[in-house]
Amino acid sequence: MNPTKTARRIMSRRSEPGRWTLPFTIGIALGLALAIAYAVLAWPAWWSGRSEDGSGGTSGGFLRTVQADVGRGEYLFLPCRREMWVVNKVNGKLVHYQFFDNELGTVERSRIVAINQELFPLRDTDFLLSDRNLNSLLWVANRATGDFQLWRANRDGTLSTDKEAVSAGTDLRQAPSEPSPVRAEGRLPGRRQIGGGQAGAPETPQPGAAQPKRRLEPQVPAPATKDR
Repeated sequence: MNPTKTARRIMSRRSEPGRWTLPFTIGIALGLALAIAYAVLAWPAWWSGRSEDGSGGTSGGFLRTVQADVGRGEYLFLPCRREMWVVNKVNGKLVHYQFFDNELGTVERSRIVAINQELFPLRDTDFLLSDRNLNSLLWVANRATGDFQLWRANRDGTLSTDKEAVSAGTDLRQAPSEPSPVRAEGRLPGRRQIGGGQAGAPETPQPGAAQPKRRLEPQVPAPATKDR
């Protein structure tokens, strides 16, 4: 028996498990990398899908809800406290959402309406809320014509506005009226300046106006004379 061949057989048998160590390690590393990548990519979508609708069920996320309500397009989000107006600037549709602070995170959605694009073309129209979020009224204003409307979200889920738009542009095209006279600086109308300043012209009392009260000085009676 050749001792050299015996030693080679023993070394080859010992090295057989080592052949699979490197591929096995690479497979585990790739599996972990794929799992981590999937978790990172899927987390935002999973988290956005946990918004609750009015029935308490899980919806497809707020953005997908908006797309289903007003269609795909360019969206304008107008938040006000726990309320949100969403405007689709492509088709002119409006929707209002009311968020409730409860365990279910309930969200109530209004009915879908569309603005009159003949009066309010989207390229010239602004959608505005109160600067300090004092209320949830939505102002729809046409920059080109000066017309505007006021939209309200009602408790029954409807959105309403006035039948006719307010035409501020027509009003501002009228001839301006004369401005009111400016009051003299540091002086109130109908009052005299007291102390320190130069005395102005005496004021002429207006006819029918109440006369100012005068202070009467006490009069000393004249001494009586004796008859001769």
